[in-house]
Amino acid sequence: MKGNNNCLRRLTAGLVCLCLLLGSLAPAALALDGDIHISSAADWRRLAQNCRLDTWSQGRTVVLDCDLDLTEEDCIPTFGGIFDGQCHTIRGWKLEGEGSHRGLFRYIQEGAVVKNLNVSGTVSVSGDWSGFGGITGVNRGTIAQCGFTGTMDAPDRVGGIAGVNEAAGEIINCTASGVISGEHFTGGIAGENYGSIICFVSVTLGGVDGISYTGQAEPVAYGNLLDLGAPAEFSVFTLTFTADDAAVKQVPFAYGQGIREEDIPAVPEKEGFCGTWEEFNRTALTFDDTIEAVYTPWVTTLSSSDSTILAEGTFAPGTVLEVSPEQGESPASKGEVLLHQSVRVDGGTPFTALRVLRPENAKKTELWCRTEQGTWHQLTCTKEGRYLRAELESEAAELCLIGTGDGTGVWIGGAAAAVGILLLAARRKPQKPKDSGEKKLRIPEKV
Repeated sequence: MKGNNNCLRRLTAGLVCLCLLLGSLAPAALALDGDIHISSAADWRRLAQNCRLDTWSQGRTVVLDCDLDLTEEDCIPTFGGIFDGQCHTIRGWKLEGEGSHRGLFRYIQEGAVVKNLNVSGTVSVSGDWSGFGGITGVNRGTIAQCGFTGTMDAPDRVGGIAGVNEAAGEIINCTASGVISGEHFTGGIAGENYGSIICFVSVTLGGVDGISYTGQAEPVAYGNLLDLGAPAEFSVFTLTFTADDAAVKQVPFAYGQGIREEDIPAVPEKEGFCGTWEEFNRTALTFDDTIEAVYTPWVTTLSSSDSTILAEGTFAPGTVLEVSPEQGESPASKGEVLLHQSVRVDGGTPFTALRVLRPENAKKTELWCRTEQGTWHQLTCTKEGRYLRAELESEAAELCLIGTGDGTGVWIGGAAAAVGILLLAARRKPQKPKDSGEKKLRIPEKV
């Protein structure tokens, strides 16, 4: 009896485990017709989880009901059924990190079919890895009427559709566009091919390992590619502006066209930094691209080439202080003109203060200024070492440094005064009284 109870417990535990296993392998959305329908990123992730078991997808049909935006890698590990994208597009897909034989589908099994699917994304992998494709890393089944657009940069066996197309693999009427680069075995459609390919690719890269084949992996111009029935996704592209990894704006454009200046967003402000968009071709855009905001610290002081004049303010990197000599009218002030120059900040950015270097032998100076269509006026200055500093907010100014005396005259005058005082004191020295002529009465001494 005790043995029967143990057997019953084992059977019950086995049934519970089986139920849990079947629950974890539940289809994303099982329709009445038996097909699995994908309509969200969550559905896609459940499909990826289920397809970790190589037999799970065999004999199943998966249907993509709408476009998807994937923000994570979310690869399907292995697929053995029929996947119908219904000409929808999976966007935002990114492939990074370590590992070989990777794509939106890592492995497409022999007998499997992936069709009518467009993928837009980026692949960026470094290291000793191999086998990367926009649709699949390794294809042993059939890929038909599929397209990839984006950028790929990986080490070995890199293709717009498949990294490696095995002997049983077929790639039919597929298109690829974008920038695809690799160190070895790089092709617009497949990095390495042992099977059958009938497709068309852009003129920038040969179909298989950099080589084109007439009637198979054949290069054509982009306009002809659209006429041949390329997916609609290939006719409109997007320029995405981002700042600190956050999207600021997406601007759609047609192949070969440009974008208007007013379509370019303002760079988001960042305290203590000047922001600009990285350089890009604004008139002849071809494929999806991302434009990053570049932030550099503000410059707070500009200097003339000889450091005679310094301008304070908040300036963009690369801003120049333009200084040029002046020969015109100087201020109506007695003294020697030590410096007469005009200053201007290129780009029209105003400065808030100026510092002017005094000559070494100048002891007493005045700094004068006039702005455009203004009159000369003396600036209130403070001394900072050999510099005179004056608060002045303007985009441009004409400066004149006047030497009103070197201080030696004051010293000589003081010394002369001191000598005069000494001489006067000497003249006033007391004298011995002179004899008045009066006779004094002498009293005789007693004898």
